[in-house]
Amino acid sequence: MTEDFGISIDDQVVCRYYFSENFRIEGKKGIIHFDEKFEITKVSQETLKLLYAEFNPSLIYKGNIDDTLAGWKYLLKNKIDLYSASMLLAQDEIIRTNGMKFYPPISSLALLGELAYLVEYLFQKQVTNVEHITPKIRRKIGNKKQGAIKSIEKQLDMGGHPCIAVSSLYEAINSIISELRICKALFDYDYNIIFNEKSEGPDFYLNDRRVKLEVSRKFDRLNIEEYGSWMNKEQNEDGPPFIPFNQTAMIASVSIRLVNKIEEEIKQGEIIVIDISTLFEGFIFIGAKYFSPNPEALELKNAMDSALEITQDGRKAIVLYATSGDSSVAICIEAEWVLNYIEKIKKDCGVLIELRRKAPLEFNKAFSKGMLEVDQKK
Repeated sequence: MTEDFGISIDDQVVCRYYFSENFRIEGKKGIIHFDEKFEITKVSQETLKLLYAEFNPSLIYKGNIDDTLAGWKYLLKNKIDLYSASMLLAQDEIIRTNGMKFYPPISSLALLGELAYLVEYLFQKQVTNVEHITPKIRRKIGNKKQGAIKSIEKQLDMGGHPCIAVSSLYEAINSIISELRICKALFDYDYNIIFNEKSEGPDFYLNDRRVKLEVSRKFDRLNIEEYGSWMNKEQNEDGPPFIPFNQTAMIASVSIRLVNKIEEEIKQGEIIVIDISTLFEGFIFIGAKYFSPNPEALELKNAMDSALEITQDGRKAIVLYATSGDSSVAICIEAEWVLNYIEKIKKDCGVLIELRRKAPLEFNKAFSKGMLEVDQKK
């Protein structure tokens, strides 16, 4: 498959792929090729283009063209190799799209645009200690001398598969973007947020350094094989594919998926914000807000206010957060409840950890239905 495709809303391009510019088929072989020099460029008043991907900053990450380009120049100037990052993400996306016949609505290359925009935005707003994010990005994403890019280049030189090797780059980019998204949202809500200027400790401080805030994210790839099987099965049953939303089931499922991560991150701060946007539970969570009779209760500000209240008497709080396009959703849970649940799972039901990892769709469907049946019997 080499034809171009994309999605638009009201005649506005959201994201469009021009794969034929960087991919061709010769016989039975697919050839990926990139120009020796390329730039992110302005295509119109609404869109930018990076390699084969044209995308709309306003519709995808509520950004704009000028600030995205300014942030891009800043990151390059500070030795963050966005060119290598672009080619690695592009290579993976081309292989997956053409080999696995999975067509993502938004190109992964738009992530680099969002990263650039967020950096520029926070510098413009002069968030306290924002300059300390630059070495962190360099350390995580890096270049051929450090970070995820160096690690991937080494794996590829040793014969590693590109789609496996690139996972660490996705992890690094998504992790940084989550931190910057949360920082931007809290700054816009008028929270007193401060970047931690040290390489150790929490990501941020709130309320004149009285509260430590850690932001965490787990990157999950969609299990395409399970997704296809699940969709085929559901379409043969009555009604559309459906997973009922149950908040307790979602919290439990996330806790099972992130057992070790939660236990580690909770050591870093009083409030832990866990971005579950790329977990299957995150998609369910976003949908639940859309159908909620009281969507305002699921705003990040409400969750953070609850978390700060919990910390006032020495307890810790976990905020589950997810975002998609211009929509975001969050809830606050007392950390002790989650940690006690994790302890029970590890002690008595360790098999659930592997089941959730391998089959998130079926796991969440069964878990949510079970919880709803329990609630109905009360």
